[in-house]
Amino acid sequence: MLLLSTGTLYKYGLNRIFHFAKKLRYEGIELIVNDVADMRNIEYLRELQKQYDLPIEALAVPHNSNIEKTKAIIEMADDMGIGIVVVRAPLWTDFVYTQWVKKNLSSSGAITSRHICIENPPQGDGVILPKYAFGNINDLATFKSIALDTMHLFSRQLDLMRVYEKFKPQIKYIRLSDSKRGRNHMIPGDGVLPLESFLAHLNKNQYKGHISIKIDYEEVGGGDDVKAEKALTAARKFYEEYFLNSK
Repeated sequence: MLLLSTGTLYKYGLNRIFHFAKKLRYEGIELIVNDVADMRNIEYLRELQKQYDLPIEALAVPHNSNIEKTKAIIEMADDMGIGIVVVRAPLWTDFVYTQWVKKNLSSSGAITSRHICIENPPQGDGVILPKYAFGNINDLATFKSIALDTMHLFSRQLDLMRVYEKFKPQIKYIRLSDSKRGRNHMIPGDGVLPLESFLAHLNKNQYKGHISIKIDYEEVGGGDDVKAEKALTAARKFYEEYFLNSK
């Protein structure tokens, strides 16, 4: 199922994001749950799903989160019957949160039957010390479920296919965007990542998880509705051509 991440149009209101997703034939929403009240108002979210006949399929924990916020979002997923929660890697300096994530999201200590997916972190801008925990790709081996971000792999100069094959049983969610030097979270097909062959490989391997489109606000043309619609349509068509229609 193809989802539109609210992070792509984060300067728009939720109603408008649902409108774009429905109009442009996305199949669901990935909700990045920040501190805006509407993002946490379950009744309002249910009204939007009903109004647009468009499900929220995944919740994502925002940057620089903590134990309490992450617990609250997992509880929110339980209340709404949402099967995926994406947890971003903690900051390297947040040792308490890092240890909580290790303990509670590992294969042996999972705190819920839902897929609580740790996201592979980007390179970050740390000069001496790393910015994020779990920066070594092998750190993900103990986690029950993984959300694979294609651009983050590029930022660490990791091979997309090899990482997918290494963690295939654990990968339950994919964030799809392109990249090239100096530009991140681009429209699929506009950068240098081998996303065509990657999507075809997913199809061949009968990948059943969600794929979320998360493009940088500037890259998608945020604020210019015509440009944004064109960019999001191009992303959907790329997914359809290389995933749905690949042989």
